[in-house]
Amino acid sequence: MIDLELKPLKLKKYDVHGILGYNKLLVYKDERIAIADFDLNILLEPKYTFISDEISNGRIAVGLNGKYGFLNENLELVIPCIYDDVSTNYKFEDGIVAVKIGDKWGGIDVNGNTVIDFNYAYQFNFVDGLACVTQSTNRLRRWELINKNLDVLTTYDCSFMNYNGSKVLSINKMGERGYIDFDGKQIIPFADTLMSFNYEDRIYFFKRDKEGYLSKCGFYNTEGDVVVPPKYSDANVFSEGRASVRKGYRYAFIDLDGNVKTPFIYKSVSEFQEGLAEVQVYNEIEEKWRYTFIDKNGNMMFKPEFTGMYSFVDGYGLVRKKRRQWFVVKNPLLV
Repeated sequence: MIDLELKPLKLKKYDVHGILGYNKLLVYKDERIAIADFDLNILLEPKYTFISDEISNGRIAVGLNGKYGFLNENLELVIPCIYDDVSTNYKFEDGIVAVKIGDKWGGIDVNGNTVIDFNYAYQFNFVDGLACVTQSTNRLRRWELINKNLDVLTTYDCSFMNYNGSKVLSINKMGERGYIDFDGKQIIPFADTLMSFNYEDRIYFFKRDKEGYLSKCGFYNTEGDVVVPPKYSDANVFSEGRASVRKGYRYAFIDLDGNVKTPFIYKSVSEFQEGLAEVQVYNEIEEKWRYTFIDKNGNMMFKPEFTGMYSFVDGYGLVRKKRRQWFVVKNPLLV
């Protein structure tokens, strides 16, 4: 553990809402969100009811009165708030973000130009230049895998289809979930169970017990092999080569091969971001659960003495000791 250099945030009129990146904070006042620097100089007045904490291709999603648009890096509104919804990850993946007008979804580029017409029934995200789309709202509907030129590479009739890389498609077919390749060949057999999307070529799944209840959780790879047997009470997707798994009431982290890399001592955890994860661990001196950051081997970066945290973005995070006593902290891996 290291000694922290904490930069206090002298909050007066505002409360902390999150960390944005580019050494900027999200703060709020009277249910409106503003953007400030680490000295709490207000860079964007509290106008919007929503500001994403994602900066993607130099764009930041904002919301006002139920409509959405985008700021640029200079915090200027460059795409007006005219859309009824925006993709839930707020990212211009492959230069395109899905937005909604009325009951139809289309795609725009970073300049606000419509590059995919508003023909689709559900939001979509491009990954490696590919996305899954449908024009139907029927329970069983025709899904298409398209590229950015709108060429249809494959189709499948199911309730839901998603692409997240590695040339495998996540399928939900009337409640049964599985994975297929682009030719429709089953990679992971369909089953009445819970499966995650593919992250870092790993897919968690739950096995049912004799009574039919979702019981133990393990991981497939994208070739359909079980790489982590179903033995955990819960799991989350992989991020930066680590996934959290739970035994009983405590979490630990495993690597891509299923090796346990930390002890099962955490009450709550986050995904890894910039090499560190937030964890809630028992502080024996205070006899209370407190937060700290750990590295990928479970080494605590500093004492577990905080009541709240925001993960690192562009090298900086936030920690809290009391309700409004927030501090900026630099990622210790970068010190």
